[in-house]
Amino acid sequence: MSNRKRAVAAASTEASDSTFSEDQIGEFKAAFEFFGANGDQLKKDDLRAIMGKMSLPTNADALNKMMAEADPAGLGFVDFTSFVTMMSKKLRKTDSEATVRNAFSVFDPKGNGYINSDELYKSLTTMGDRLTESEVGEMFAVQGVDRDGNFYYGDFMKEMFGARSVGSQ
Repeated sequence: MSNRKRAVAAASTEASDSTFSEDQIGEFKAAFEFFGANGDQLKKDDLRAIMGKMSLPTNADALNKMMAEADPAGLGFVDFTSFVTMMSKKLRKTDSEATVRNAFSVFDPKGNGYINSDELYKSLTTMGDRLTESEVGEMFAVQGVDRDGNFYYGDFMKEMFGARSVGSQ
């Protein structure tokens, strides 16, 4: 069995322990092969592109931490097995749609579907699990802020979680 087939088999076994379906493993494999320079390894810039497509953090600190965890030898690349393991950990940490919606609703007591962007920015960068200015900027870049300074979190939820968020406010 080739090294590549062993890596895919190992990733499939490990991923099944993480409740990834065969379709999800296939999607990871397709992304890995598409973004990877030679199809069997990813470099940091490849990882940044994949994370960006998945609307996951792409800041330097997050990428450096992921690379250090997935590439403890410091070779500068991640193989497929390490990539699936890393994605498993990353996606497990991703909040569920309901959790994110509930967090936004705290800032929208009237249930209007939007939050003043200045107030949201201040809250996200100074309270609880603080976001960096860059992370809040990325969030606002995904959705945007209207001319009145409002951030429509329902639209952000649709972008973040896909069509299933439509009408679920």
